[in-house]
Amino acid sequence: MKSDLKLLEDYVRNLLNTRLPDGLFYHGTGHTFRVYESASLYAGLEGLTSKERSLLKVAALFHDTGFIKQYSHNEEIGVQIARKALPDFGYSNEELNEIEHVILGTKIPQKPETKLQRIMCDCDLDYLGTPDFLKLADLYRSELQVFKHQALSDKDWYESQVKFLQEHSYWTDSAKKVRNRGKIANLVRLHKLLRISV
Repeated sequence: MKSDLKLLEDYVRNLLNTRLPDGLFYHGTGHTFRVYESASLYAGLEGLTSKERSLLKVAALFHDTGFIKQYSHNEEIGVQIARKALPDFGYSNEELNEIEHVILGTKIPQKPETKLQRIMCDCDLDYLGTPDFLKLADLYRSELQVFKHQALSDKDWYESQVKFLQEHSYWTDSAKKVRNRGKIANLVRLHKLLRISV
């Protein structure tokens, strides 16, 4: 019998709080639980079954746990962590396979193939259309300086963010309805910052 999701939330929160390296200003515990909340939102809007909803939320909890071991190409490590932990919470091998598939769908560049992967990708980049975008993007910029040694000028950073938002498209109708307007507003804000930085 499966454990309550609250137990899994506590397990992942403790894992991330105690094992994530310093300098993960963006991909920290806060990001995982923002994605988890987005999974709850879009699961409802996309009309998922209770089983699909559960699998999506579990994938959201574990999708970035691989950061406890390495920064790049961490999705497979997150899958390994999930596969090791989840049987103790009552998840079957069939469910583990589906959760693995959803987690691996978050690789950048995104190329989701299934409904759950498309929703998960939208959850992972939900922040692009939120009022917190600039604040979270700044955290990501600081993180890249630590882990990728990328020290971009303001102009180069804002240009990269404009390009990313312009090339990005949400995969689900729900995310488009909920976030596209905010994403356009964030693009306007970036263009203003870009003009100031030149």
